Amino acid sequence: MLRSLILAPLALAFFAAPSFTSETAPQPDADVYAVVFYADWCGNCRVLDPKVMSVWPGFSDRPIEMVKLDFTDAETTEASQTLAARYGLGDVFEADAGRTGFIVLVDADSGAEIDRIGSRDTAAQIRAKLNGALAS
Repeated sequence: MLRSLILAPLALAFFAAPSFTSETAPQPDADVYAVVFYADWCGNCRVLDPKVMSVWPGFSDRPIEMVKLDFTDAETTEASQTLAARYGLGDVFEADAGRTGFIVLVDADSGAEIDRIGSRDTAAQIRAKLNGALAS
């Protein structure tokens, strides 16, 4: 019970901040995009969020940018498609549109998929995948 009370705010903080919209511009210095496939109703998202939040602060000064694609409903899906296009991630969006609960690590220059992070990954595995993507 206490653990869920501690982790719930972390999960809410992860998806409450920052909010990506079709107005968001890509960061010019990003080498990697961490493309989050999310929906409010997604159980795997609730499992993954606290683990990502536990490691993400360690990457705040690294050239990696989180891009959240929200598939909660038709409106957020349409906005996410626009956002993906703005980031040059149209192929990534199309490949997994509608699926949620994971993160695709994408090379910002080529658009190639580097790796995936899922709800079964531990915080240590997530950290290693993020570091690996940045090293590639």
